[in-house]
Amino acid sequence: MEKKLTLVYIISILLFFALSVSGCNDLLVTQPDPSEPTPTPSSTPVAPTGLSASAVSSNEIYLSWNAVSGATGYRVYSAASSSGTKTNITSGSLTSTYANVTGLTAGTTYYYWVTALNGSRESGYSSNAYATTLSSSTPTPTPNVPSAPTGLFAIPSVNEIYLSWNAVTGATSYNIYSNSTNSATGSTLIVSVYSNSATITGIPANTTRYYWVTAVNNYGEGDFSSSASATTLDDGSNPIIFSEGFEDTSSFTLVNGSQVNRWYIGTGTSYAGSRSAYVTSSSSTSYGSYVYNTSCYVHMYRDVTFPASSSAYTLTFYLKGTGESSYDNLSVRLVETSASISTSGFPTGTIIGSTYYSGSTYSSFTLVTISIPASNSGTTKRLVFSWKNDTSQYGTPAAIDNIVLSR
Repeated sequence: MEKKLTLVYIISILLFFALSVSGCNDLLVTQPDPSEPTPTPSSTPVAPTGLSASAVSSNEIYLSWNAVSGATGYRVYSAASSSGTKTNITSGSLTSTYANVTGLTAGTTYYYWVTALNGSRESGYSSNAYATTLSSSTPTPTPNVPSAPTGLFAIPSVNEIYLSWNAVTGATSYNIYSNSTNSATGSTLIVSVYSNSATITGIPANTTRYYWVTAVNNYGEGDFSSSASATTLDDGSNPIIFSEGFEDTSSFTLVNGSQVNRWYIGTGTSYAGSRSAYVTSSSSTSYGSYVYNTSCYVHMYRDVTFPASSSAYTLTFYLKGTGESSYDNLSVRLVETSASISTSGFPTGTIIGSTYYSGSTYSSFTLVTISIPASNSGTTKRLVFSWKNDTSQYGTPAAIDNIVLSR
């Protein structure tokens, strides 16, 4: 009996030793595979901007807002007052940037906020917007599709054509149609966009295309614009020297110093997209807020190399800002790259276009076109936009969007 117990004991020791050497204890530990990437959490999106609300009928309100980069959806919240408890009225989430809220009470004011979603992450609330439903005795307005876009133009380069047009009030998107002949009948819808410009790529060299644009809202699609055409180039030259819409990064340097008013790139106002460059006070990021009782000179500039050309160059941009005659205004200059740009005054150089831009013409974004002499061919110059204001109160400061220099 003792021998049997001794044998069992010895076998148990040997078995324990064998399991230890073979690393069986490692079966209790789970190691991550180093070849697999570490998952990164999705980022929290910014709050939507541009929320607007309008009554459609006695029981319906229409909402729209600007798209948020990286957002996978949106939620709409409602309250009875601007300080009331917000209630999520969205079933799941929305993927569009508009919503029709129905089942409301006639003659009642409703307040709304929107948040952006990225996976499980939700932004803060947008600024609120409110509307009052129509009274039950008020006739329901006939839903209107947007009007036809105006001002469509086309600029060609090799294998692509750049299109731009005037924004349409109430449009949530635009459809672009193309044809090889100047006939909208039989044209093909090639793309839908959310801003009032687009670059059509993949076009063979030396090919003529005709284009039309329609505006779209939640009620449907409007009429065709007038056509614009262009022929792609075949010599490798690109007529667009640079374009700047301020949507992502900016190619311009801002010179504000310690001035009480400054150039700022933000979402305070825009012609297309959601951002532009505009003058505001140094304590604000909102457009239209600037100090009137202190004179200022502020600038934004970038260097430009003019490719060889025997023809004049064309600078276009959209400008808003009424200013005050020669006292508060915008001016544009071409100066040498060695010129000093400071807030003590205007840089030394050549004024291009009008001596200054101000007045009621620019109470809303208006296209400005400036011809630049061909004598600049082959040179590098500094393009400077300057805002100045004196010590009296008048008008609104400058805002600039969609700058294009071409030949």
